[in-house]
Amino acid sequence: MSRRRSHAIPIQRRIHLFERLYADLKANEPYAKGGEISISFTVSRDPDRDFIETNTNRQELRSYLTGFRQFISPDDPVYLGTILHVLPRHIDDVELRARLSRAMDAWKAALGIPSVFAPIALGPYAAGSETARLYLYGGVFHSDPDLSDVWDAIGPDQQRFIEYQFRQFEGKVRLVFIEVRQVIVAAREGGFLRDEPLDLGSMADAGGEPEAPKTP
Repeated sequence: MSRRRSHAIPIQRRIHLFERLYADLKANEPYAKGGEISISFTVSRDPDRDFIETNTNRQELRSYLTGFRQFISPDDPVYLGTILHVLPRHIDDVELRARLSRAMDAWKAALGIPSVFAPIALGPYAAGSETARLYLYGGVFHSDPDLSDVWDAIGPDQQRFIEYQFRQFEGKVRLVFIEVRQVIVAAREGGFLRDEPLDLGSMADAGGEPEAPKTP
């Protein structure tokens, strides 16, 4: 599905798809329920004894990621970047739109480079979006031949580190889609959800709020 066609999906249909995926993850996937991932580094002078461990159950995580990756895939109708751009135009409430604006900021931060040290440790995969690409399509699903080659070449310790970095990214994204869901529920219950888009540009011209930020 192209991004242009995805944008043309009626808002209620998009919300239905979003809520269906959200409900499935919440009901069936333990990794959608929150919690922290632990990581331990054991380093010794003997290189054969160095290792990195996490508390990840790989089979459960893989199952969860089958659904989660829809939220971060630009061609998917539930892609968070598109939802955060489109949804404010259908919510006739200033405070709820402000919450979506803050969620957009959090989404952009998750996609970006988390710290000045990230490029040193992760190189071209320092940004959250690139860490996710390498981990998902090189390490988990092996659907990208080039990324799979990179994944195989970096070795098990770096793979575990990438996995840890991805879980930090995933946790940030999880907070975003939880907030989007809460806004949708509040808008529906308050009668603020509109099938037809509001003219937010005209509202800004009239001294109201500015138009919601666009996805990069």
